[in-house]
Amino acid sequence: MKYGRLSWNSNNWFKPSGCNGKSISSTTFEGLYGFGLEEWLFDNRSLTDKQYFGYIEGFKWVKDTQKEIFVNLYTLSYPTIDSPAIRNFVTKLKVSKVDYLENRSIIQKWKKSGRIDTMRNEIHAVCGRLYAFDDIVKGKDKVSQLVNVKFEVMPNINLVKVPAKHFVNNYQRFRLINDRNNK
Repeated sequence: MKYGRLSWNSNNWFKPSGCNGKSISSTTFEGLYGFGLEEWLFDNRSLTDKQYFGYIEGFKWVKDTQKEIFVNLYTLSYPTIDSPAIRNFVTKLKVSKVDYLENRSIIQKWKKSGRIDTMRNEIHAVCGRLYAFDDIVKGKDKVSQLVNVKFEVMPNINLVKVPAKHFVNNYQRFRLINDRNNK
């Protein structure tokens, strides 16, 4: 089992929820652009070719696209600018990595269906910076992906406070980490 951090979202990762509760650090995507690509992870409108497609930042560094990976997702929220982060587990999910070419294919299908326009409107509604989204959709840097995971079953979302002694409390990054009990 791996653990992966998601950008905070108060809309159950169905659509962007704005800056409230998110990191304001200019070193994070959400801090720079006012939204995170994970914010559509559990949007059932992503169903394409009998699979759901989404984005988990930690999968940016996963190379193997053939293997399914179980990941326990958690998030950090910041109730106020000065308060410490609150960590909650979100759900467990079985996903496969999506490579860059499959990502481009999904983007083309979503352009035709109007989904990309809907996503743009949702970013605009929370005052996010659209140019970051548009650059990814256009494939401007030939690396960044709008979707990097796919899964077959939409999970139940149940926020549960991370226990005080759990190792993810000491981890700040978005990279996937191994369960310390089952390496």
